[in-house]
Amino acid sequence: MSINMNPKYLLISGSTKCGTTSLFDYLSQVDLVCPAARKETRFFLSEHYPLPRSFPYSKDISVYKKFFINVGASKAEVNLDATPDYMYCKAAMSRIAEDLNEFLIVLVLRDPVERFKSWYKFARQIGAISNDTSFNQFFDMQVLKPINSTPQHLRALAQGFYSSAINDFPTKCKENLLLVSFEELKRSPDSVVENIFSHLNINVNTNLIEYGVKNESVAVKNQSIHKRYLALRRYLNGKTAFFPFIHRIGKKCRIAFDKVYLSMNNEPDVYFEFDNATITELENIYADERDILLNMWVKKAEC
Repeated sequence: MSINMNPKYLLISGSTKCGTTSLFDYLSQVDLVCPAARKETRFFLSEHYPLPRSFPYSKDISVYKKFFINVGASKAEVNLDATPDYMYCKAAMSRIAEDLNEFLIVLVLRDPVERFKSWYKFARQIGAISNDTSFNQFFDMQVLKPINSTPQHLRALAQGFYSSAINDFPTKCKENLLLVSFEELKRSPDSVVENIFSHLNINVNTNLIEYGVKNESVAVKNQSIHKRYLALRRYLNGKTAFFPFIHRIGKKCRIAFDKVYLSMNNEPDVYFEFDNATITELENIYADERDILLNMWVKKAEC
């Protein structure tokens, strides 16, 4: 399969539990976009970052381009990678600035308290914590200054301080940065998509995009079964990601199976309890960050 050797790169680089899967799906439906073989390539992450990846980082950009061998890749003007942990990894942002010529970094940011609540639900869904772990217990588990070995779900609180991460971006990344409000993405996804392509200076037809929420956190009946299922999905995805025809068929089968599987292992009536004391503590912790975030949106609206 031929590849466009000089595409622009669109990097959805943050944040987790902020709708990045949905945005990746919307953008992937556009003909001039070549989505990565897997949503999160994780290619630029530091070797010590606690997430698995298909390829270790290499200065040889042709290795990264292997993720974009896909149908229509030769005519694509944009290669799309959605790895929301990039924003929290200084090495990743430095590598992006050094290795890519034309790129746009998109950060989807959500109210940090609401994001933390979503992370609690997601951590239970994937079996990172047991179903009997309370919201307050999840809060107490958090590591405000993560080290290399700190797992992703225990970084949820620390990673709600978006401004600290953005301040550490290289100048080139700050100059090619677009901030998106989670609320705006939820309310007007079409406007968000159009704005992204406007920043890329690419004219596309977005009328045929099908919008809908992806990767929404749910409660599961049996965490053990769900953990095994997710492990199997990751294994098969890793084995087929670089065989486009097989991967596309596998993805369609997986989507169909997910509907059946989740209907059997989903707990639709589960009520997640968020105690007021922990919510108040989160609001106090994030008070300054919320003000910074509000100022970001005000400045963005004035532009």
